[in-house]
Amino acid sequence: AALDAARVMVAADTAAAYINICGANAAIKLAQAQIATHEQSVALVARRVARGSVSSLELAQSKALLERTRATLFPMEADRKRSLFSLAALQGQAPAEADMLRIGCTAIPTVKATIPVGDGAALIARRPDIREAQSRLLAATARIGVAAADFYPRISLGGSAGLIGGGFDAILTPLISWSFINQ
Repeated sequence: AALDAARVMVAADTAAAYINICGANAAIKLAQAQIATHEQSVALVARRVARGSVSSLELAQSKALLERTRATLFPMEADRKRSLFSLAALQGQAPAEADMLRIGCTAIPTVKATIPVGDGAALIARRPDIREAQSRLLAATARIGVAAADFYPRISLGGSAGLIGGGFDAILTPLISWSFINQ
C-alpha cells in the first residue's frame, strides 16, 4: 500500500509539473506578445513626440509600462525552470539535464471526459493511503492483543527423561511463567 501511495504521488507530481510548465509557457507567450505590443506603442509615441503632438511625459510613461511588462517575464521563466527541474527529478534525472526536456505546450491541458470512479466505498477501498492506514491499524491492534496476553500466565509443559538408579525414568511437569505488571 505504501508503494502504491508513492506511485500515485510520483504520478500526481509529474502531472502537476507538466501542467505548471504548460501554464508557464502560456504565460510567457502572452507576456512576450504584450512586450511586442508595448514596443510598438513606444515607437508610436516616440514618433508623436518627434512631431510634437504629445509630450515627452507620455513617452516616459510608455517606456515605463514596457519595462514593467518585461519585468514580469523573469518570474514566469523562473517558474518554468523550477517546474522543469521538478519534472527532471521525478524522471530520475539531474536538474542540469532539465534543459534537455523539450516541452513546447503553450496551453494548460484540460480533461475531456470525467473519469468513472464507481461508488464511494470502492473508491476509498482502492486508495493506497487508506489501505496503508488500515494495515497500520491492524498491526497496532495485533500489538495490543500481544500486550494484553502478557497479563496472563503462560503454561507450558516441560519434561525430562533419563536413567535413574539403573532404570529408565521420565518426568513430565507443567511450567508456569507470569510477567507481572511493571510500573
